Amino acid sequence: MRKWNRAGITLPPTSVTEPHLPALPSPCQTPASLISPALLHWAACRAEPRHTPAPTLHARSLQATQLLCSIEHPALTGMLLLLLASALSCWGQEADPFPLPALHTFTMQLLAEFNRTTVQFLGNASLDGVLTHSLQGREASQHLPLESPDQWEKTKRSLETYLSYFEDIVHLAARERNVQYPLRLHCTLGCQLFPSGTSQGFHEVSLSGEEFLIFLPQRPPNASWELQRPKENDPLGPFILKWLNSFPQTTSHLQAFLKTQCPDFMRKHPWRDSSKRRDARSHTSLVLGLTLGAFALAGLAIGIFLCTGGRT
Repeated sequence: MRKWNRAGITLPPTSVTEPHLPALPSPCQTPASLISPALLHWAACRAEPRHTPAPTLHARSLQATQLLCSIEHPALTGMLLLLLASALSCWGQEADPFPLPALHTFTMQLLAEFNRTTVQFLGNASLDGVLTHSLQGREASQHLPLESPDQWEKTKRSLETYLSYFEDIVHLAARERNVQYPLRLHCTLGCQLFPSGTSQGFHEVSLSGEEFLIFLPQRPPNASWELQRPKENDPLGPFILKWLNSFPQTTSHLQAFLKTQCPDFMRKHPWRDSSKRRDARSHTSLVLGLTLGAFALAGLAIGIFLCTGGRT
């Protein structure tokens, strides 16, 4: 059964059961003791050198942003802060009161848990219900040959470099800010292509089991974020809202990616023809960028939470 958001747009299911990797449960319903055995713990924080001043949080966050956008990390480029939000984004044609089933669906899920000394990740991505990628701890796996072995190794190294860098930010923030742990992030992201040729994107994220922001790509003049469930005396929400709406990577770039590039990928992908379902020869950089970019940027999103400590 499909559900409807407050704008009257039909939403896809928020979880997908993969053939090789179980669907990620809601973090508010999953004790940490059940999640941890399936994940790899990040190593303890490396101490800052005593003979040099420790970099500030602002400087480290800025360096992480530059790292993501550098040409050495193409899988992460153009997706800056993509997962810093909670709730759904949808667009396309006006909602049909009797919507047809999607012809093709790309879905990515990520579950992240942040404690004072560890950061744990579990994720997966699927195309038409077929598992394409998974992430456990720092280890990303490609389950279908969407990239050549050499290119995939380069992509993995880029992701590992980012995760190591982000680990320093997390622990630096933990030392300098009074952060309340644990923090849990559960994301579902992707797009659908319908038989009529129209498309619909979705982006749902909960922070510690609660909805937070919603992305509105159709709002004129520019796509923007808003608080989905505003709270009184909430310093974090307005801060993040202002931050997100200040960057093209999190507004116009995100809108173009979800509204155009993701559906175009599925229109052109050879799997669209059922007779070629085992042929994955082209247009693979998009799914890879979406998958690994979202994995890494979820970390940067929580980095902002940690660095602000809930204060503007």
